[in-house]
Amino acid sequence: MHLSDWYGNSMVRSCVDRLKHLNISILSSSRQLMRMIMEMEQRQNQFWKTKSLKKMTKAEWESLCDNCGRCCLHSVQDGKTGKIKLLAVACRYLDTSTCRCLVYKDRFSYERDCEALSPDRIRRIKKLPYSCAYRSLVEGRKLGSWHPLVSGNPNKVHEAGISVKGKVVTGVHVNPDDLEYFIVGK
Repeated sequence: MHLSDWYGNSMVRSCVDRLKHLNISILSSSRQLMRMIMEMEQRQNQFWKTKSLKKMTKAEWESLCDNCGRCCLHSVQDGKTGKIKLLAVACRYLDTSTCRCLVYKDRFSYERDCEALSPDRIRRIKKLPYSCAYRSLVEGRKLGSWHPLVSGNPNKVHEAGISVKGKVVTGVHVNPDDLEYFIVGK
């Protein structure tokens, strides 16, 4: 006897229909369960809340970067006040549409102004923005709700307007004599 023969029986048909409905419910429930599991894992894996910057693995350290691109902006130092002023001009190697470095692996070979971050140097690097995860953690602050590690969405940094995406040009397009016209907030 084939399944189609069984399906002719009204009792079997009723059971199959219930199973189809149950299957839809199970699928919906499994999606909810997966979402709950992911949220639990994310809460359990909030390493930045439990580890010092010095104790983080290389992968954990790298994941702190939200790819805002702000640390890739050129800057000038005010001669009178000593304050650092960011320019709306990014390093020539920053892809301004993704806010990712085009030569990340070899960035120090290509760009002399690119500074290596380390737990010991973060407080001394004056151009790190207030929103920077490294700086936030060193200063005892929480990561922003838009941060990819918190939100689970790498695009939130752009959606929240934190990144430089669509706000800057690369140094390739700017004459060095015209940099003063690109001071942010002038």
